[in-house]
Formats: sequence, C-alpha cells, structure tokens
Amino acid sequence: MNSRVNTALLFMVFIVAGCQSANQPTSSDNNASITAPDLRDNFIRGMDISMLPEIEALGGKYYQNSIEQDLVTILKNHGVNSIRARLWVDPSSSNGEPFGGWQQ
Repeated sequence: MNSRVNTALLFMVFIVAGCQSANQPTSSDNNASITAPDLRDNFIRGMDISMLPEIEALGGKYYQNSIEQDLVTILKNHGVNSIRARLWVDPSSSNGEPFGGWQQ
C-alpha cells in the first residue's frame, strides 16, 4: 500500500512540474522576421512529366499568359530545372499475352 502512495505522489509531482509555464514569447518576438538564405542557385525544382505525351495526345494544351506554349518551356520559365520522364513499357510474352494484368 505504501508503494502505491509513493507512486501516486511521484506521479503528481511530475504532473505539477509539467504544468509550469514555459518562457512565453514577448510581443516584440512576434514581429521578428526570419530571413532565409537565397536558395535559387542551388535549389532543385522538379516536375514529373511522364504523362505529358498522353495528355497532349488527348488534346491537352498548355498556356502562359493566354498564349499556347510547350509545357517544358513554361516550366523552364518558372524555374523548373529538373524533370522526371518515366518510360512506359508494355511487355508481353512470346505468345503475345500482356504481362502485368493488363487485358486488351
């Protein structure tokens, strides 16, 4: 019984200690600004354009300032410096049966 009382008292001490107020920021801290370093030269901006041929084949068009342009040109103009272009492969067996569960 004495062990339970000691455990309960220790638990209460931890609760009370955890409820103490922390250092709260002052109102002048709320107006402070943080300046990030300029990352434009070494920051990677990328885009996955794997579906671009399919989108364009279905009539998709891309515009910048109401002028139709190539998507890659638009991306380059907006700072994209890396692209991912996944190659889609449609494998089939020697009998002509498609792999991967795709049925025609």
